[in-house]
Amino acid sequence: MPIGDNIFLPGNGVNTKEHIYAVYRNAVQFFAFLCKEYSFNPLDSSVIMSHQEGHKKGIASNHGDVGHLWDKFGLTMDQFRQDVKGAMEGAAVSLAPVPSVDALCDDTSSQKVNALNGTVKVIYKGFDGLNIRKAPSMLAEIDQVVKSGTFTVVGISKDEKWYKLKSGLFITSIPDYVEFKAAPEQKAGTAGTGYYRVRKSWQDAASQIGAFKDKDNAINLCRHNPGYKVFGNFGNQIY
Repeated sequence: MPIGDNIFLPGNGVNTKEHIYAVYRNAVQFFAFLCKEYSFNPLDSSVIMSHQEGHKKGIASNHGDVGHLWDKFGLTMDQFRQDVKGAMEGAAVSLAPVPSVDALCDDTSSQKVNALNGTVKVIYKGFDGLNIRKAPSMLAEIDQVVKSGTFTVVGISKDEKWYKLKSGLFITSIPDYVEFKAAPEQKAGTAGTGYYRVRKSWQDAASQIGAFKDKDNAINLCRHNPGYKVFGNFGNQIY
């Protein structure tokens, strides 16, 4: 995926977008802190400006930051200043109102959803909260933003990046953000079906916190939960 004149990244761009958005959210919170601390007006482009804007004002060298990258992801300095103002007032950070240039390859809204039974608890402590979307895709419309809560899970997307909630909405499966707990019937239902299961031990089925077709997803969950291991279809320890 090309994102600049001389920059090319492999894959479909999802990880790149996640990184850009995370940096954006952190920057919004940092600038909101500074503006509150020193009583700055965040909407004043002479207070918050990009390197590119600074050059146009004659106070910075000729450089494209941050527009040369943000433009690829639907982000603008005007939006950034608005989000800083909103963050100062306690609002959640909005992101990417315009689809990114790789929208077609990143849109996974229509992917298959497989059955999964359990609960998912929001553990993300970020200032902006966690987005719950109407489809299993980063490009899907945001229905609500939550900062806490435990939700009933009825499915998981084919790429195993989204849990489908009982409400029909979708929440991320990233272990840094949420904690999944399988229902008893899910633990039994995955036995002998080719899933990689995350447990404290093979014999302790009650400790299972996840089951995935994708081994890397199981390992990722395991890394975020000390004391757990990844087991294959017949109880062999994978990780």
